[in-house]
Amino acid sequence: MSATHSHAPAPPVPAALSQAPAIRLYGKVDQAMLAEFLRQRAEAPADGPIVFELSTSGGDADMGRRIAQEMRACRQGGAAL
Repeated sequence: MSATHSHAPAPPVPAALSQAPAIRLYGKVDQAMLAEFLRQRAEAPADGPIVFELSTSGGDADMGRRIAQEMRACRQGGAAL
């Protein structure tokens, strides 16, 4: 049995935002990347879309899941976890 998830499509990203993402992460996924994500998220604009750029070859799966959880909470308008 498969579950279906219906999410409204994200609105288009303005070109200016895609050229200068508010959150940019690169390197190994680890505790340091999570800390950097949280720092950049706190400094990102509180209103409007936030562009997130990630470049990595892998790392700690638990840290990756935590970053994904934080992103979902932001997208849903909730407070950070």
